Amino acid sequence: SQKFNKPLMQGVEITSIAKEVWNAPFVLLFHKLREDGELPTFSYVNKAALKLFETTWDEFVGMESRNTAEAEDEVQSERDEYLAKALEEGCVDSLEVWRISQKGTRFLLKDVELWNIDSGEATIGQAAICREWQYEDE
Repeated sequence: SQKFNKPLMQGVEITSIAKEVWNAPFVLLFHKLREDGELPTFSYVNKAALKLFETTWDEFVGMESRNTAEAEDEVQSERDEYLAKALEEGCVDSLEVWRISQKGTRFLLKDVELWNIDSGEATIGQAAICREWQYEDE
């Protein structure tokens, strides 16, 4: 991503970027920030993320992004802190966060990069990429 001064993918033609990102071996997520006070909801997720979170496009897109983390106050508070930090600083990297699939499988996302997506002067959402994860039972 531009925020980290490195490309999301190398050697990919602009005409095929959507297909390449969809089929990429990394997890890519985007949640849209809401101006109406509602919680952020997912607007994009690639195929690797759907597999990891054990869900479908229709179930995932539109879901509140907080639902990928466990509901405990401590977990949600930690999540809120790094999302706020990224909003303030533009990006956050080297995150390690536990997440839970729609079927209840826990996994650790390693070395997550989180950055703001801007449109003009306004931040409209945040994206995250993760290239490595580990299931709890491994």
